Amino acid sequence: GKITPIKLYDIDMGNRMHFQVARDCVYWILLGFPIIFTLGLLPQINTATMFILEQIDIQIFGGNACTSIQSSVYCVGRSLLASLILLGFAYGGLTEGTHSAHAQQVLFS
Repeated sequence: GKITPIKLYDIDMGNRMHFQVARDCVYWILLGFPIIFTLGLLPQINTATMFILEQIDIQIFGGNACTSIQSSVYCVGRSLLASLILLGFAYGGLTEGTHSAHAQQVLFS
C-alpha cells in the first residue's frame, strides 16, 4: 500500500528517501560494531544493562548507585512496587466521592 507521510514543520516525514537513509545508517552501524567493540568503545552487555537500570532507578525513582546487576534489578523492582502501592493509596484518596466519609479517614490514618 501507499505510505502516508507525516508532516512535521512543513517537511514530509516518511517518504521513501527517509526510509532508505535510515536503512543505510543501520547497515553502517551494524557493519561497524565489530570494529567499535574491538577498540573498546562499547561496554560489555552486563555493564551496559547495569548502567541503564541504575540510571532508571536514579533518574526516575530517586534511588542511588548499585554494585551488581542483581542489586540493580532488585532496586528497580523495589521502586516499582513501592510506587504502585503508593499509587493505590493516592487513587483511593482521589476517588473520595465513591467512598463514605469514614472510609477516607481509615485510608489515611
